[in-house]
Amino acid sequence: MNLIQFEKVSHYYNNKAALKDLSFEIEDKKITAIIGKSGSGKSTLLQIINGLIRPTKGIVKVFGNPLDYDKLIELRRKIGYSVQGTGLFPHMSIYRNISLPGEISGDSKHDTERRVDTLMSFVNLPPSFKTKYPYQLSGGEQQRVGICRAMLLEPPIFLLDEAFGALDADTKKSIHAELLELQQAEPRTIVMVTHDLNEAMRLCDNLMVLHEGTIHQYAPKNEVITNPATDFVKLFIEAHRD
Repeated sequence: MNLIQFEKVSHYYNNKAALKDLSFEIEDKKITAIIGKSGSGKSTLLQIINGLIRPTKGIVKVFGNPLDYDKLIELRRKIGYSVQGTGLFPHMSIYRNISLPGEISGDSKHDTERRVDTLMSFVNLPPSFKTKYPYQLSGGEQQRVGICRAMLLEPPIFLLDEAFGALDADTKKSIHAELLELQQAEPRTIVMVTHDLNEAMRLCDNLMVLHEGTIHQYAPKNEVITNPATDFVKLFIEAHRD
């Protein structure tokens, strides 16, 4: 059984459908990219997985059970979540920013320190950065810190919402390589939202194409590229691929 399952899920904003009757499963320990135009429902879908939005209709199962909206704090300890802009606390050191989920969960200081060191090494942040503050780091370095914090508790599920969208091309390429290295070392179920088809192709195993709240195609990435299921998918690929 896959960790994430949608059963006839719809969501509306002011009577306008953002998602329409979606049923699918996310393949475990693979990277699934969700792409589409702005307003297609990508971020809404991701926020539903994390319990930030409760769908208007349908059932969302995470870890094999329907989402329990009374136990979201417990759920989110098992879901890493990284967004564009990182959301770092400016008054906290880099070490505190990364280690905060461990403090909240009551993990031992020793285990948290060791985990922080491991993650910082994975994403090429030097140990000297522990005592720095977010304003002293570049945008790319801050994004790396955000990824470390999201991964601290070794979550089986990792959600990325346009996490690399504000980065320059060289920094983005470097972080992509680090994410793939981390995935190889610690395989987990990753769902990423992006408007960048080339980024999706670089990172993902499976590709979901959303348009106006419906899934036009969901398949291994090479199948989507070589055999588009609808005219929209074909035109989207032609318009967005280098």
